[in-house]
Amino acid sequence: MRKNNEDFAVVELKKECFDACDKKYFEQLLSYLKLLKIPIGILIANKINLIVYDYNKDDEDQQSIQIEFDKDNPLGEKFVNLFKKENLDENRIKDFVNENYKIEKDKLKLEEKINDEEFIKSILANYFKENGYNQTTIDLLFNDYKIITTHKVILPLTPTPITKLSPKLPTHTLKKSISHKLSKENTLDKENAIALCKEHNISIPIPGYNTFANYDGKKYPANVKLDYLNHYWFILLNNNEEKKLHILKIPANTFCQANFHIRTDRNLIVLAIDSDFVDDHPSFGIHNDFSKYIVGEIDYSKGVL
Repeated sequence: MRKNNEDFAVVELKKECFDACDKKYFEQLLSYLKLLKIPIGILIANKINLIVYDYNKDDEDQQSIQIEFDKDNPLGEKFVNLFKKENLDENRIKDFVNENYKIEKDKLKLEEKINDEEFIKSILANYFKENGYNQTTIDLLFNDYKIITTHKVILPLTPTPITKLSPKLPTHTLKKSISHKLSKENTLDKENAIALCKEHNISIPIPGYNTFANYDGKKYPANVKLDYLNHYWFILLNNNEEKKLHILKIPANTFCQANFHIRTDRNLIVLAIDSDFVDDHPSFGIHNDFSKYIVGEIDYSKGVL
């Protein structure tokens, strides 16, 4: 991209299925910026990754923002306006990146608080005490409840095919249905695992970005679409031998494609989570610890619900 017959920005285009946060693509963009001695870089793939390179910082300290291809995305509209030929201004683009980078970092800090059960309980405890309830009553209440927050899922804008739905079963029938499923096939499937979570007050969004895997004696194997990394992602790990279902919730953009072993023939993430909740592929240098993302565990060894 040029302004007044001078290089203004480097624009790197990749296939839509590629991850704009992928480390190797990002490093490639940085190398172009340093070679051409210009600060503004744009990497376009499954989203837009915009950077204003600061030559006083190391590569790993550079600030960038990601813009999703969502309808009426305010960041997207601002991006288009900034990069109109008549509006090109390095300082305005720099301010845009720095401001939204800080917003995203602050948002991630707030999300940590929202997902911190003890933090939420402390706020509720203070509120209850201010309204005259004693600590013993509050402690007894919290012993009976687990507080879980769920990321809002935005339904797709495009119409979905109409399918014939079965009548909604009452709760007691649902319990019997799941129990029958277990007794007949001696394992859970994804549908019944989600229903089991619901009965234990763990809400799994439907539709949503949900992965289900059964323990094979060594691992919980699964293939996952790359797009899951860009959204709140629930992983349901079922150990049929121990009759336990482990629920993991991964915040959006926690991982990049480069963190995983990718099945190149189908462009899918290859998960191989072990009993310690580590996705481990030593021959590829992959080691992802998922244990800190566990939000629940359901023991259905003595009956499903």
